[in-house]
Amino acid sequence: MDTVPERRALAARLTASGVLRPDSPWRPAVEAVQRELFLNPGVFLPLDGGLWQPVTALGTPPREWARIAYRDESLATQLDGHLTADQATGPVAGVPTSSSTTPTTVVGMLEQLDVGEGDSVLEIGTGTGYSGALMCHRLGEDNVTTVEVDPRVAARADAALEESGYSTWTAPPFMHARDQALIPLAGDLSARAAYADTERPARIAPVLLDEWMPAFLAQLAVPGAQLVRATAADGTLSLYLFDSERESFAAFTRDTAGWTVRQGGPIAVWDAVEETLAAWQDAGGPDIASIRLRITQQAHVYRIGDHPSLRWEHRLT
Repeated sequence: MDTVPERRALAARLTASGVLRPDSPWRPAVEAVQRELFLNPGVFLPLDGGLWQPVTALGTPPREWARIAYRDESLATQLDGHLTADQATGPVAGVPTSSSTTPTTVVGMLEQLDVGEGDSVLEIGTGTGYSGALMCHRLGEDNVTTVEVDPRVAARADAALEESGYSTWTAPPFMHARDQALIPLAGDLSARAAYADTERPARIAPVLLDEWMPAFLAQLAVPGAQLVRATAADGTLSLYLFDSERESFAAFTRDTAGWTVRQGGPIAVWDAVEETLAAWQDAGGPDIASIRLRITQQAHVYRIGDHPSLRWEHRLT
């Protein structure tokens, strides 16, 4: 179907919100590039309980597919490094490993990019190819090189770029770069969390970590921690937060009274995360643009405002 109205409406929303300047040279690109081409074969929409609903382009009425494609939100296109929506027959669990990032973020970054006619751009991480297509439209395809480590993602991006009328070079978090992605934990998770030092009600529901900003803050509070879901044969959901490097864990169970957390190991993993999330909520839930980063030879220091619980120092030595 013709999505010209949706593209123009997206450009108008981005202009009204201040993401695009009224005279921005990126606006014609937003109005021209068809985001729906970069979502094939489909996307995963979030459901309650950490599950994802697969939605395919071919299996969805055109008008509904266009509505999904032009939402101003990130759309997961791959789970667990391999699963695409056309391979799933119903709701599935998994961790997004490729996505079409929200247009506000993509276009906002391009608007901030100090680039002009004749400049060349190297993009690390092609993803779906949508941002590469926007740059091709403005700068010319000969001036854009984009690289992708996942051959399956690269192949889909190449196909979408070709269908949209562009060709560009593609090779071998926002997803994790593949060489930085954490290796999923294996084995008996309940055994890993068998011996707890403390048990108490959780002040904040751990499912808040399904949201992007809380998950990002949790990584700042406890770098390297992994949130893991496990479903028993009877359908009971268990949540774990493991910090393998420091051999610490938090295990969560839920009943009618709410969530209970059991913690064990040298550090109280959930205490650190919960303190951060509570301070973030008390501050009004600021978004990613509120975070400031100072880089020195000794450390990376992140902060939100002057709140002591919203400051994280990651030492480099």
